[in-house]
Amino acid sequence: MIPFLVLLTATLILRAIGAAGVAVLGSWIICLRGGLAAMFLLTASAHWGKRRPDLIRMVPAAFPRPDLIVTITGLCELLGAAGLLLPATAGAAAACLMALLLAMFPANVRAARHNLTLGGKAATSLPLRTFLQVVFIAALLAAGFPDAISDMAIWLAPRKTPTANMSEKAKQANAKFWDAFHGGRYEELPQVLNALTAAYLENPRDAQTAAHIGFSHIWRLSEHARLDTQSATITDELVLARKYFSEAVRLAPNDERFKGFLASMELAEGSVHDDEKLKRRGYFDLMKAKDGWREFNLFTAGYAMSRLPFTDGKYADAVNYEWQNLDVCVDEKVDRRTAEYGKYMAKETTTGKKRACWNSWIAPHNFEGFFLNMGDMIVKQGDPATARRVYADARLSKTYQAWPFRNVLDDRIAQADENVALFRKERPGEKTRTMMVSSTFACTGCHQQ
Repeated sequence: MIPFLVLLTATLILRAIGAAGVAVLGSWIICLRGGLAAMFLLTASAHWGKRRPDLIRMVPAAFPRPDLIVTITGLCELLGAAGLLLPATAGAAAACLMALLLAMFPANVRAARHNLTLGGKAATSLPLRTFLQVVFIAALLAAGFPDAISDMAIWLAPRKTPTANMSEKAKQANAKFWDAFHGGRYEELPQVLNALTAAYLENPRDAQTAAHIGFSHIWRLSEHARLDTQSATITDELVLARKYFSEAVRLAPNDERFKGFLASMELAEGSVHDDEKLKRRGYFDLMKAKDGWREFNLFTAGYAMSRLPFTDGKYADAVNYEWQNLDVCVDEKVDRRTAEYGKYMAKETTTGKKRACWNSWIAPHNFEGFFLNMGDMIVKQGDPATARRVYADARLSKTYQAWPFRNVLDDRIAQADENVALFRKERPGEKTRTMMVSSTFACTGCHQQ
């Protein structure tokens, strides 16, 4: 019991000194470290004093050189006590001392079971010694790892799970989103976001609604060239988009689309805030998503990286992802010279993973928008001749005549040579004659009916 009383008394005395105005002792954690250090200094002293023979007898017979073990454990206690007093080593010292207590516990068990004495007094009973062992380890855990309890509480918290059904309010909000998106009515975004967010707050376990809030923030940012007044705060849309896509991924962890969009937001936000760690996380998350659903996320990866300078090695990778996207959609390598795609049109489907390669109710002009963007990327790369052939593939779509951006495509083909220089240097405020990813049709190029 004496070590426990030393621990308790020393800790309280140090805390009282701190309360009296000694700033360095103003924290319970610091005082607890001091109390533990005092306790281990006391117990270490027994390893060389008159109690040393008693400690040697406590070592189980299975261990050789019990005298050496007592010496080593005493040194470990001294080093641990010193380590607890230094902030840089307190965590490591606490961990080592916890391990030491566990390693020495068999000796305490032996002393209790064989009625051994320590300094002429009977060894502490096993139930009490076990209780004290738990107290000492808990104190070391708190002193060395002050956030351990809160971290454990967070780790043990139940996981956020998705709702089984979408509420009526969410259905109406999502319908409002699709109606505005398919209609290209960017000006309705404030009302759309308000409706979606209200539905989400009512049921924050709805993955689809969370994802559509993310999409809405992407749309607002991507086509901000539509706005008469440009504001620096537009970049906050990235933060919100990443938040809601992270929720969507958490609630629907098997949806590779959400993973691709989240990775794109990480990459973009990292670039805006010059956060290399976030950029790298976004890039590698994007590579994983790309491999998870190649027909969908090869495009996502290429599109997200199309803002890179054409001199960046990863820009060439981005263009290659678009070519690979075509390859996986038709199960063979598309001719990079001719970009001939007409012979594959019979493969169009609305089911399975390859549905992402064609038009759908979600993206009524996905096909046309894909080739418009890919052509832009190849122009920026410096190959307008190939870009013209890629642009022309957009006309293969059965719904091409209904596509609102046919005139943009015509201009792209006519101006491909001139656009090389224009696309390589982004011009703030340019609405049309810029890379698709920076234009007023960055999203609606595929989604507007």
